[in-house]
Amino acid sequence: MPNQPGWNQHWGQGQQQPQSWQGQQQGWPGQQQQGWQGPPQQHWGPQPQPPKRKKKWPRVVLAVVGVLLVAFLTRFAFVAVEIENKKEAEDTSAPEVEQRDHEVALAQVPGTGTPGSYGGTPMFDACEFVPLDAMDNLGLTPTPEMAVLHNYFDGDVPPDRTVEEDTLAPGVCGYVFPNQSGVTIEVYQPPYSAPDRMVRAQPSPEDGPITQDRGFNVQNYYDETNNWWDVRVARPDLVVRATVEGPRDNNGARSKSGLEGKPIADALIQPMLAKAAAGPTPHRQYEFTGRYAGQKDACEVFSAPAVESVLHKPVKPQAFANYFAGDSVMNEFDQSVSYRVQTKCSRKTLTEGGMIGEGKGQAKITLSTWQDEKGASTRQTALCRDTIMGVKPVPVPLQIGDGPVCATQHGPNAILLNFKVGRATAEISVSDALPDPLQEAQRLEPLAQEVAAQLAK
Repeated sequence: MPNQPGWNQHWGQGQQQPQSWQGQQQGWPGQQQQGWQGPPQQHWGPQPQPPKRKKKWPRVVLAVVGVLLVAFLTRFAFVAVEIENKKEAEDTSAPEVEQRDHEVALAQVPGTGTPGSYGGTPMFDACEFVPLDAMDNLGLTPTPEMAVLHNYFDGDVPPDRTVEEDTLAPGVCGYVFPNQSGVTIEVYQPPYSAPDRMVRAQPSPEDGPITQDRGFNVQNYYDETNNWWDVRVARPDLVVRATVEGPRDNNGARSKSGLEGKPIADALIQPMLAKAAAGPTPHRQYEFTGRYAGQKDACEVFSAPAVESVLHKPVKPQAFANYFAGDSVMNEFDQSVSYRVQTKCSRKTLTEGGMIGEGKGQAKITLSTWQDEKGASTRQTALCRDTIMGVKPVPVPLQIGDGPVCATQHGPNAILLNFKVGRATAEISVSDALPDPLQEAQRLEPLAQEVAAQLAK
């Protein structure tokens, strides 16, 4: 049964502020943490000399100066009025931008085809256990500011190319509100997850009671160290773990308010059991709604084979995706206002132990889809023309998409290739960048051309 509206309203609060192009940083649009509030702060010389006699000016000189001054001030007033009238005329001739609140524009849909596999083992999709459209039933209504994190397999890794991972889960799904409350699901499976990792992920009697249901060990307990609810559905070859996390306080820590998440944790058990018993399904996919309908998802246009062709190393068919559920309001340099949705995707090479280390490789894309092509053109033109926060763009003489192309350097090994296709602007980068921005742009061109071709479809 759905929870009564309002029982945990402060879990999903938060307000997104208009983002300034002048102050934009690389990464996700800035969020202002609101909602749960912590404890209120406690409030604890010589005598003056007679003036000297001045020489009197002839009256005729004063009269001439007065006439010239009046003429100058009169002309200045006319010029000021003309400038103001011209400015008003220009302002009124500019098209008015629709001012509106940001809106939820992201939807999940069931996947198609067959589940991705690792070493011959079909992989579960973490978001299938708690889909986005099930959040309402948990009393957590999605808001435009809510972030969605999704790690999933969208291809197959043959047995001779597998490596064991001793920390990270192969499948992750997270729904996070601005105040950091939310639900995160992790799925552990061999041969991706190392044997010792599978043992550590199993429910422990030290944490609380363990029950059995449909061949699974089930545990639901409150973790007092992390102040969150921990739900586990497990058997030797599969562990599904959900954490229900309360909002952070003013000091960035989770408080006992996490106890309020118990109804959510209780409501997760049966759906998790049902999905685990049913077996793996294709990973859930994303589409945009409303005025962004028909636009592409970042991971959809950023395939593992395309990344592999640039890195020249085996790349896992595993996507690390980040979304905001809604659009953002962007203030541009020319004083215009634009709206966009933004998604990110990264892919990594196969490395021994699955850890980032020797021989690692990674590629990233940030894809912004704008409400209209004017917004995309305005942003791309400014990005490739202006020095922003000390970063000077380097024009790239390549035809990629339908707008200016440039490279921007944000550190010794951080060079982004920026381009535009229709209503979308994209920036891509790979690890171990070449020191010269133009050479790095040429290196990235095949990947950028593939992304542009997918966006144009």
